[in-house]
Amino acid sequence: MNIVYYSSDLFSEMCGVAIQSLCENNKDADDINIYVVEDNISDENKKRLNNIVQHFSRKIFFIKKPEQKDLYPEVKYDLGHTYARMALAEILPSNVDRVLSLDSDTLVLDSIQEMYNTAFEKDQIVAGVYDCVGTAIQKRVLQASDSMKYCNAGVLLIDLKKWREKNIGQKLVDKILQGIENNETMFFLEQDILNIVLDGHIKLLEPQYNMLTSIYIFGYDEIIKMKKPVEYYTKNQIIRAKKKPAIIHATTCFYVRKQEA
Repeated sequence: MNIVYYSSDLFSEMCGVAIQSLCENNKDADDINIYVVEDNISDENKKRLNNIVQHFSRKIFFIKKPEQKDLYPEVKYDLGHTYARMALAEILPSNVDRVLSLDSDTLVLDSIQEMYNTAFEKDQIVAGVYDCVGTAIQKRVLQASDSMKYCNAGVLLIDLKKWREKNIGQKLVDKILQGIENNETMFFLEQDILNIVLDGHIKLLEPQYNMLTSIYIFGYDEIIKMKKPVEYYTKNQIIRAKKKPAIIHATTCFYVRKQEA
């Protein structure tokens, strides 16, 4: 399995916990190659990450995060740190044809080998888990179709071979430039861009592979009532996923329930 994480030096401790959880719960995997797209991680913290991986007899590779101006010289607007997720075809070695992209605030709690080996249909390039985005954003702001499978970008299984063949990297750049020119709003930055460009090319995974914070804070009925998503998982799917999550994702949430006195 090829797994890629993204981390700064400040976030490297959390990244280490994420990597530990991956290795601990996938001991029977034949191979795990871990790529860390890093933003000035210190030698000391790289050594700590390397020690974690070596304990499980796995391999880790550190890839310096390229400068935005080198990747996207046409884009003068600051895309923030997460643009590296859109440039995996350029960042990762050319012989990596499939990769699981994971945020460093994830915990892998079960085997993900079956998910990693998911079969893609002809036109499918990525696989992900629904993000419960409301109708107002998906239809009015992003002007997306009802059929869009809007997925959270923190866990994405990517067929890099197809990605390169379809020149997705350039299509993402074109969308960014179009958005700047038309003063379009992107609420979730590269996540919006990825979903728009890849609309019609996304395979939906079961929710246990990206259990977001909001799923635990709110009840299912609350989420549906508040966000009014165009499409989402059934209540039974979420209940089953809560009982046996494979990946938990500590996303920020606009609401924190207060403790009862």
